[in-house]
Amino acid sequence: KATLATWAYVTRGLFQHHRALFTLLMAFKIEMHHKRLSQTEFSLFLRGGAALTVAEHPNPLHWLPNTSWLNLVALSKHPAFTALLTVVKGFQDQWRDWYNSEAPETTPLPKGMWSNITQVEFLLLV
Repeated sequence: KATLATWAYVTRGLFQHHRALFTLLMAFKIEMHHKRLSQTEFSLFLRGGAALTVAEHPNPLHWLPNTSWLNLVALSKHPAFTALLTVVKGFQDQWRDWYNSEAPETTPLPKGMWSNITQVEFLLLV
């Protein structure tokens, strides 16, 4: 009840488009408290590959924007995605179709890859 009261009190003073962001951050903090979201995953979600450069990690995929490539590089450091770069490069057509789909969050991953990832890990990938 205290969490709901805090949320209601804070969101009352926010613009509508800031409420969703505050709600997401509060949900992440609750998940972190219950150990369902790690600090590393939270950091990946917020920063992605922003600290990386294309000079350090050249993008070999002509269809993928450099920003997305750097996010993939950062995500590949997560234990669930250590083979991500190799798999995306090896199955480019399927990953391009998934990336360009209208709703990748509801589209199955190419060839059923990573069927055992958590919802948080899937959110990071999307």
